[in-house]
Amino acid sequence: MIIKEIHIYGFGKLQDIQIDGLSNKIQLFLGENEAGKSTIMAFIQAILFGFPLKNQTELRYEPKRGMQYGGSLLLDTSEFGEVKIERVAGKAAGEVTVFYNDGSTSTDIQPILKGMEKSLYKGVFSFNIMDIQNIALTDVDQLGSYLFSSGFIGSDHIHKIMQTLEKDSEALFKRNGRKPIINEQLVVLKELNHDVKQWKMKLTDYDNLQREVKEIQKQIKNVQLELKALQAEQSKVETMVAITPMLLEKNKLKTIISSLPPYKPFPADGRVRLEQLNIQLASLHTKKDKLNKRLEEIEGNIRTLKIDDKVKTHKREIETFLAGKGEYEQAKNEYEKVQISLEELTQTISRLKMDLNWEERKHTEIISWDASLPNKAFMRDLVQKQLRMEEQKTRLDEQFIKVKEDVEQSEQTIKELKGKMLTEEERNRYKERIMNSQNSKLEQEIELHEKMIGNIDTQIKMQKNRNEENKKKQTAMKYSVISLLMLLAVWTFIQQQYVVTGISLLVAVFLFFWQFKGDSASVLLEEREKLRESVVSLKAQVDEVKFNREEVTHMEKKLLEDEHILQILMKEKLQFQQNEKNYDRIIEQYEQWEEQQYVVQQEWQIWLEKCYFKSFPVVYMEEAFDKASLLKSTVEKFEQLRERKKALEVELYRWNDNRKALEKSLNVKVETDSDIFYLLATKQKELEENIVKETQLLESKMELENEWELLEMEQRSLLEKKQQLYTFAEVNDEEAFRIKEKNYQLGTDYEKKLLDLQGQLHQYFVNYHFNEEDWYKESDWVERKKEISQLLEQLRTNERELYKKQSQLEESIKVLENGSTYSEVLQQYEIAKAKLTNQAKRWAFIQTAHQLLEKTLLYYRDVKLPNVLNVATRYFNMLTDGNYVNILDPKEEQTLMVEHKDGVRYYPKELSQATIEQLYLSLRFAVASIWSKEHAFPFILDDTFVNFDIARTKQAINLLKEISNEGHQILFFTCHENIKELMATDKEDNVFSFNNLSPIC
Repeated sequence: MIIKEIHIYGFGKLQDIQIDGLSNKIQLFLGENEAGKSTIMAFIQAILFGFPLKNQTELRYEPKRGMQYGGSLLLDTSEFGEVKIERVAGKAAGEVTVFYNDGSTSTDIQPILKGMEKSLYKGVFSFNIMDIQNIALTDVDQLGSYLFSSGFIGSDHIHKIMQTLEKDSEALFKRNGRKPIINEQLVVLKELNHDVKQWKMKLTDYDNLQREVKEIQKQIKNVQLELKALQAEQSKVETMVAITPMLLEKNKLKTIISSLPPYKPFPADGRVRLEQLNIQLASLHTKKDKLNKRLEEIEGNIRTLKIDDKVKTHKREIETFLAGKGEYEQAKNEYEKVQISLEELTQTISRLKMDLNWEERKHTEIISWDASLPNKAFMRDLVQKQLRMEEQKTRLDEQFIKVKEDVEQSEQTIKELKGKMLTEEERNRYKERIMNSQNSKLEQEIELHEKMIGNIDTQIKMQKNRNEENKKKQTAMKYSVISLLMLLAVWTFIQQQYVVTGISLLVAVFLFFWQFKGDSASVLLEEREKLRESVVSLKAQVDEVKFNREEVTHMEKKLLEDEHILQILMKEKLQFQQNEKNYDRIIEQYEQWEEQQYVVQQEWQIWLEKCYFKSFPVVYMEEAFDKASLLKSTVEKFEQLRERKKALEVELYRWNDNRKALEKSLNVKVETDSDIFYLLATKQKELEENIVKETQLLESKMELENEWELLEMEQRSLLEKKQQLYTFAEVNDEEAFRIKEKNYQLGTDYEKKLLDLQGQLHQYFVNYHFNEEDWYKESDWVERKKEISQLLEQLRTNERELYKKQSQLEESIKVLENGSTYSEVLQQYEIAKAKLTNQAKRWAFIQTAHQLLEKTLLYYRDVKLPNVLNVATRYFNMLTDGNYVNILDPKEEQTLMVEHKDGVRYYPKELSQATIEQLYLSLRFAVASIWSKEHAFPFILDDTFVNFDIARTKQAINLLKEISNEGHQILFFTCHENIKELMATDKEDNVFSFNNLSPIC
């Protein structure tokens, strides 16, 4: 989404303002404080997400001069093209209208926002200097968690929500707690439950009534069961009356069927099947005669063929030999190539052994040499460690020389400054002479001392007056307290509280002899005398002072120069202390380097001995490793070819043996390989042609014989089927079979009618759950129907009486339950239980929300955070000028770690404040960049780099330009002119001034 135009109708102090010409690059808004930068940022968010409600703390920016509240944005979206969004004053968050490019309008803005809401937008795409300052105010121990949370949605809201949920959960319920709400309510509910049980024990009559009600309910249930059973029987009796005519018809049909002659068993369609069998038997006799003639002709042709018995006997050996012709020629050619390759590999192996100084190494040792990727990676790691240690040593040497020079320079400077300074005796003498020469200052001191003497005289008079007044008041109060104490002593003596009486008398005696002492004026008098003596001394100094003005001026200049040198000396001493600390730090780093170097050298020597490398420098070790790997693969190939050569030799010897055996078996002799192949191929061809002819004739004969057998089997099958028809019908010949078929047709018609009738009866039996035998159990079903009706009427009467008695008992129970004391206790118990249930539901809801939030955090950590950290690593590397190469997520902690280019990893709290701010910016920009893939919104920044120095500002601006080049529009608000000079370098980077709100570059 790109903002192309901003039109403000009325929003805060801005009225009827239109800003157009915005591009998809960096758009800089330059203006002084209070110019309206924050107003435009709030306007963009208000048009997209709605005006703040009146009960919210956010500013609504309603215009003060009666202008229309609201405005519009012209957006360029990937899905809808150019879209205009207008929002003006209306209900709640304002009335919004979306104008699409095709002329249609809508009041639904969600297709444009795609689920984005205001707080998420502010957390991901909008941030300012306050976000950076919050980093500085964050507790060191909480810093990692703050940055970890910022890596999800750009803010620490998730972290705060988790803490709030845990606090609310513990406020409701805590195991073994007392003060949480649910814990308190459990105690109350337990006490009320005890009270309810006590009341139930007293209400024995109530329990007896309840038992009687249950007994009557049981009787009612039994009566209802009997009613249900009689009603079912009544339905059955009515059904029996209905099926009586059908049963009579069924019995009549059975009588007719039993009077017919035997007609079963008889096969289905018996007559038709018999006629078909007679036709098929006549056709089979004709086919068998034709087959016999064709068999005689084929046997005559077989007798005329002639086949070579030797060639036929060794047919398989000949075929195998001819089939191996290609393999033989291929093996012969391959043998020659293998021989050449072995010679070339031998030369290569010798050259590589010489390069590696491995002339004495056997092939088995070279093949067993470890050329795996892990070993190569381990070698590279060792090489990198060696190079890093050398680089670190060089860097330490340079730092040591520099620090040493700084210390020596500081010592020399301090020595020179001390030589230029005055001695303590000279400095004191100069100061005393200058003090004595200051006539005006002595006179000022005399005047000041005289004023102080006058003030002291006034204070002495006032002190005497206060002492007289306080003495009178203290005397009146003393006698009042003594009177009260005497009265208390008398009263306690009467009450026989002798201890209190004794204490009261002692306090009264003490007060009687105590005398008030006013504030003494002796201190003031002594101070006045000292000041008078000082005035006399100062006047004497004024009279005695005689000096040379040029000499005093020279002394003052010397003292000023000495003071300046002293300040420089103090700074140099501080610098010297700092240089000494740096010197000690470098020495400590030297010691650490030596420990690490020892460990690396040990690992290096072990690996060299393991891999047969002893005389190669570190820088050439990777090339040596590659040559050793090539040598190993070459030796392995050499050994494989040597084994292949042996196998080819065996194969060629075996072929020659087979050739000689065939020449002997066939009694032939040839000179060359081509002659033996031609001879054997010719003989094989003749044999195959004769065998093919013989095979064809034999196959034809076999087919005819099989066909004859099939006809024979078919004939037997037809005769058996004909006899099966006679056997099934229990007759001996065809005439008896046809007579029984007529009787069978008549009997089956009657059976069909009987079957239909039985089906109707069966349906009745299934629907009403009885059978035909039940109909025969009763002689007169009409009479039985009358009896059941009478029983039903009697049971209904009994049911009404039981219901009446139940109502009377329930009324008595109701009277007991309406008793005031028991009802109140029961009501309190139910209210407390309901309150506990509500609080428990709330606690379960909070716990569920906490678990869902934890699962969401886990999902974001596994799915979203890796992508954010990949992008943030690239940004962080740019901002730190390549000093940091990775941002890591330790899975066991809710924090982040960063990796320095030297391989050392740090937690955020171990970094400097400047690096922490760069890390935070990298995470915020990375979160916004990842979210832009799903929700492409403009970035809004408000003086984010105001606290940065010029170098960090340039790095941050370069990062913004790269983000902009990735397709993100950036709206940057600032009041600093230098930001404009650094940022607006591209022709599409517009700068808008708040003086005229139009592009100025």
